[in-house]
Amino acid sequence: MDRPLTKAQKRKILTRQVLKVAVILVIPVVVIFLLRNSFLPRLSYEQLRTAVAEKGDMTVTVSGAGVVIPNYEESITAPFRTKILNIYRQPGDQVDEGDTLMILDNEVAVNELDRLRNEMELMMIRKEGLETDLRQIMEDFHYSRLIKELRVEGLQSDYDNEAKLNEMGGTPKEKVKKAETELRIARLELEQAEINHNNAVSSGRSSVREMETQIRIQKTLIRDAEIVVSQSYVRSPFTGNLSTINDNPGVMVTQGQEIARIADYSRYKIKGTVSNSWTGRIRSGQKVFIRNKEQLLEGTIETVSPVISNGMLEFVTRIDTGDIENLRTNQQLELRVILSYKDEVVRIPNGYYYTDRGYKDMFIIDNGMANRRKILFGDANFDYVEVLEGLQPGEEIILEDISKKYERDELKIKY
Repeated sequence: MDRPLTKAQKRKILTRQVLKVAVILVIPVVVIFLLRNSFLPRLSYEQLRTAVAEKGDMTVTVSGAGVVIPNYEESITAPFRTKILNIYRQPGDQVDEGDTLMILDNEVAVNELDRLRNEMELMMIRKEGLETDLRQIMEDFHYSRLIKELRVEGLQSDYDNEAKLNEMGGTPKEKVKKAETELRIARLELEQAEINHNNAVSSGRSSVREMETQIRIQKTLIRDAEIVVSQSYVRSPFTGNLSTINDNPGVMVTQGQEIARIADYSRYKIKGTVSNSWTGRIRSGQKVFIRNKEQLLEGTIETVSPVISNGMLEFVTRIDTGDIENLRTNQQLELRVILSYKDEVVRIPNGYYYTDRGYKDMFIIDNGMANRRKILFGDANFDYVEVLEGLQPGEEIILEDISKKYERDELKIKY
């Protein structure tokens, strides 16, 4: 005969059943976990470049290239088509302001000056003729008006007489009407003559003013031509070094063709370039670091070109401090334009992983695992990259772009 189970026996049976169920549920989970970990990609820690995020100050800079140019350089061009007669200086010579560099043949320029002076004389004669014609018009009208006014007065008298006779019955009404008509015609002719005279005078004065304007223009051309003739003696515009000179006596040169170049080599400037992606952030007045081998110079941006050339933004930098004795024209240098200064930012060392501001998938090392995380990068310089989101000081990050190589969000680190 069966006996009822005690409470202790019931607890023991329940415990065995729970353990069986737990074993059935836990074993697959453990197996899956072990299989998952066994198939995770493994990264060798020794081959990884990692860094621990930290807080610190940061100077935001832009990398660029520069070429040394003279502080000031001026090109001397041929003032007219001519040939070179004599050369007095050679490239590299130190010259003072006003020194004669060469003499040009000015025969063509002299002929041009004579032509302009002859044209000027003809213009003066035409102006005198126009003024004489204007005076004649005014004098002719003076006497013509007097005659017409006398005629009006006579016709007015005739009309008044005919009107009185008509009132007394001594003349017919038709004669009064005829006298009145002739008087009105004479008055209209006088008015028309005045209008024609005023128009003629206005036109004559306009012609005189037009000729005076042409004369002023011609005087300017003559002054320019006189300057051109004097420029047959090519002189140095300032004290400096003669960079280049056309030292071929007898050779023909065209107007505007460069025949010499003077430069001031006592100081230098840097013509710099950066990617046009920085347009709007490069401005006049910004400081620039200039590296000349082991020497570091400092400068300030003077001008920024408004035109993009071959995808590059150009600017000119004044050198403020540093040794310039070893600089030479056209020498290539490395530049760093300072954009801003930032205090107490989260930063990590710079590397090939950084291309620009924005979000990027990176891997963070934690307890032997590398976990994918979106990191928001800010500005950068040659040493550091600013982290805006996704990374805290003290966390270790892999400084390599492996997000495309591994699709998993978790990787195992092999120490």
